[in-house]
Amino acid sequence: MTKDEVVAMAGPHQTVQGAKHPELGEGWAVHQHGAPFFAPEVGDAVRLKHIGLGGAGEGFSYLTAVTEDGRSIRLDTTKRERGDHHKPLWHPRLGVGWLIVIGGSKKWDHRFEADSGEKLTFSAARAWVGKPGKEPNGPRQKPGKPRPPKTVEQIEWDKWMTYESYDGEVFVFRDSPPPAEEPTEPKAHSEQPDLFGGAS
Repeated sequence: MTKDEVVAMAGPHQTVQGAKHPELGEGWAVHQHGAPFFAPEVGDAVRLKHIGLGGAGEGFSYLTAVTEDGRSIRLDTTKRERGDHHKPLWHPRLGVGWLIVIGGSKKWDHRFEADSGEKLTFSAARAWVGKPGKEPNGPRQKPGKPRPPKTVEQIEWDKWMTYESYDGEVFVFRDSPPPAEEPTEPKAHSEQPDLFGGAS
């Protein structure tokens, strides 16, 4: 099966990653945002229960997978073509859409495709969790004690992702649209007790 044939079989936001199956040989692992499967270069595609993160080190990389009969296998991805990686995100101006990391790009190229049809492209020099600026402070972890729970501000901070391009332009995304701020209802009566015995 060629990569183009596999891409046509995959869902619109699935990752198609070059990989070697321990029994079926070279082919393509299809995973994320849809039913996972492995499509060998020769033969029919095989369903998998799960394809997840594996590992990587100097000179090797792999994905872990679970077969239909429950066996755990490794899909070798070392020096094989990486497919586009899609992540659903929200952009402050463009709204909801998909951030796509372009597989095989040399400069960590990204494209955001908003549901409205607008597109935004950039090459990221670096990225970090949170927004531009200083991370909110929280309670400190004391030696020998468990890490204290995060504050509301820290939890909100972790929902954001910031990318900086090579020319210094900053792109900010959130994992979902922020909750709409509820309008504050004016109070019908004053909280202060009436000193003169009448209605406030």
